[in-house]
Amino acid sequence: MLGSIHDKILDATGVESIPMVLVGSKNDLSTQRQVSEKEATALSKTFKCSYVECSAKNKTNIDKIFQMAVSDLDKFNNPSAETGDDQQKAATCTLM
Repeated sequence: MLGSIHDKILDATGVESIPMVLVGSKNDLSTQRQVSEKEATALSKTFKCSYVECSAKNKTNIDKIFQMAVSDLDKFNNPSAETGDDQQKAATCTLM
């Protein structure tokens, strides 16, 4: 399911990769977990994106989601800052 959504986003934007954060929500309900942390981590590696688990109820990692998104977007928009390369990629930010 997520793979097809990821592919649709890439198709719609016309790029090979975009900055994104995979978020596992409701980590306070660990006994009702549907996706293991190992599976989610593997998926984030497949998508080449960051991964974080959060809980709005417990206010856990909510701010980290946005910090990671901004950081990943900054790295995407300014690759020369990391690699020393003078070329920069054109990027757009899509919030869903």
